[in-house]
Amino acid sequence: MQPVEEKIDRLFQKEAKPAPASIPQSQIPPSPVSQVKRQNKKLIFLILGAVVFLFIVGGAYYYYLEVFRPPQDAKQITELYEDIKLSEQLLGSHNVQDTLDYVTALDILGKREEYLLRIQDRLSDIKLKKNILPQSLSPRAHKTEDVLDNFNSMIELAIAANTMAKQKAVFLDDAYELLVALGRYGPRVQRAMESVLDPRQPRAVGAILADWETRTGKAKEIGADLFAKDPPQLNGVDSAKLKEAWEEAFGGFDDILGYLRAQDPNLTLSFPSGVPQPQTEQERQQFKGTEAVSQFIILFDSALNNNSAQDVLSYRFLSDESYKNLGDLGLAVEKQIAELEEFLPEEDRDNKLQILEPPSR
Repeated sequence: MQPVEEKIDRLFQKEAKPAPASIPQSQIPPSPVSQVKRQNKKLIFLILGAVVFLFIVGGAYYYYLEVFRPPQDAKQITELYEDIKLSEQLLGSHNVQDTLDYVTALDILGKREEYLLRIQDRLSDIKLKKNILPQSLSPRAHKTEDVLDNFNSMIELAIAANTMAKQKAVFLDDAYELLVALGRYGPRVQRAMESVLDPRQPRAVGAILADWETRTGKAKEIGADLFAKDPPQLNGVDSAKLKEAWEEAFGGFDDILGYLRAQDPNLTLSFPSGVPQPQTEQERQQFKGTEAVSQFIILFDSALNNNSAQDVLSYRFLSDESYKNLGDLGLAVEKQIAELEEFLPEEDRDNKLQILEPPSR
């Protein structure tokens, strides 16, 4: 029996399979669920990092825009406004000698123009940072922006008004010289050794003729330049009628000379209005252009009286709407500047208060 048992054992040993080798843990593929969890964790960390980064950047932007910049911008704007207030003497009209002193008015307007352009340049140097925040979150930055916008608008309107004033002052100054040539006014500045005759004085016709030959020649020269283009709009006078009156007066100068040449040169005459006027009805019909000269002088004199040097300097020629807009902007800027002073750095506010406090007794 022993051999049979051995055969059976060998048979079973030959058919038995070896046990499978164990697989290392590192080679086991991860499950899909664990992969998704790891990806979600990474996404959450990225989102949290982005939120923290945006919060830091947004907070820095907000601090810079709403806390740091407004005091700096307010200081520049209020100092600029104070400079304007200190220069009110330059912007005033107290240096004008009389209502017809257009020469001084032109000088003031020229200086005023230079000053306003410098203010405009200084305003353009104030660069505000772009504000993407709503007004509810950034009231100080929006307030500063509003003040600067109104300040700029006010200066732009003032420059435009000043330019118009200069144009009118140039015209009115030449108009005054034209009326001087026609004997309505005496020259403001008389040259040395220059003889200026009063055309109302009783004189021989020959002397009056010589005087008016000079006057009409000078008046034609000034008037031709003055009315080469349409005159500016003036208070109380229609510019078209003014030009039409000049064209009629231009032809009337020859009638004045014609009338005087028809008289006895030794005859003594006087003309209270200054302009030689025919004495008889026949002469008035023959030399009716002399009346056109008289009417032109009256109309032109009215233009000067309704547009004094002070009127030009105070921009009273502006339309009611433009004048109101300029005044309203001035008041708005003044009020806003007072509110803007609350944004000033503490040391600047303290200095301002010390300046405003009355001296101790």
